[in-house]
Amino acid sequence: WTQNRYALFRRLWRALGIFNMNHEIYEKLNNRETMLDAEKELIDLGASSIVYLESILSGKAKNRFGVPYNKLGLPVTCTLEIIARMGDTAKELENYVAKEILDRDPSALRAISSFSSINEESIASLASSLSTESLFAHEAALVLKKFGALNHPMVLAIAAKSEYAQNVINKV
Repeated sequence: WTQNRYALFRRLWRALGIFNMNHEIYEKLNNRETMLDAEKELIDLGASSIVYLESILSGKAKNRFGVPYNKLGLPVTCTLEIIARMGDTAKELENYVAKEILDRDPSALRAISSFSSINEESIASLASSLSTESLFAHEAALVLKKFGALNHPMVLAIAAKSEYAQNVINKV
């Protein structure tokens, strides 16, 4: 009975387009050969794609083995690249993007830069990146500059504790 019930739901989901999109789009994003097609599909959906993007970043979307797609790397990078192209259409995902900044994902910097404004969580994530001795710190500083946040108290607090962060801020 369980298999029949699953088959029935699967047919219903396919008829509604739910099963195909949910499962296939995630698998496409997890494959280097199909990821660009999947990105284009999701970008073309516009705001309707937010639910798919959020399910990847939140860890709700899982592969057939139960592994969240946000633990597989490539789907997260693709999701961030999609957000970067969608800009403010994907603004509601900003807090997820801010968390990816903490993981030093360069795609997260492109995504956060695509918004017309950023919130406190994003500023905090960018500020915490300033003291890491890397190119990422310089790119984070440029993003902060774009949003006029170089003099934000969180940024100044990091700069006060880290000579490297202060030098990065001075260079941008």
